[in-house]
Amino acid sequence: MDGKAAGGGAPAGTDLDGLVREDRVHRLVYTDPAIFAAEMSTVFGQTWVYCAHDSEIPEPNDFKTGYLGLRPIIVCRDRHGDVGVLFNRCAHRAATVCRLERGNAKSFQCPYHGWTYRNDGELMGVPWPEAYVERYVARGHWEGRPLGAHIVDQRDATPHAIALVDGD
Repeated sequence: MDGKAAGGGAPAGTDLDGLVREDRVHRLVYTDPAIFAAEMSTVFGQTWVYCAHDSEIPEPNDFKTGYLGLRPIIVCRDRHGDVGVLFNRCAHRAATVCRLERGNAKSFQCPYHGWTYRNDGELMGVPWPEAYVERYVARGHWEGRPLGAHIVDQRDATPHAIALVDGD
């Protein structure tokens, strides 16, 4: 964010630094839709974000749910012990596939049409696949990738974050 906001309740080009004082923060920081959109884009759209600690999902098939900005996610450890972050939505109709806060599961099933995903994101099963357009039932990974890959993918965008992780 460049210290400026546009749209919403803050006039275009509002100086965000002027909204924060040593002893108070202007209400627009909390209520302005443009500032919120800028935060979502800047904080959750361009950099790595802490999702879970290793100790929260210690065993194979452990998972916890949460949010990455406004996007619901599942942080899970697969049967091999690898950690991944998946969007908590079915690829078909975007229904929530896991309603629990945490637990242990080898798969997640959409309550809408019963599509089932393995906890590494692979589509395992589609009831009556002949009823769907082929592009929906192609096997592959559901939109998720391990946190480590996410950090590596963002090295150019977040050198300061990588320095913290790498200890430089």
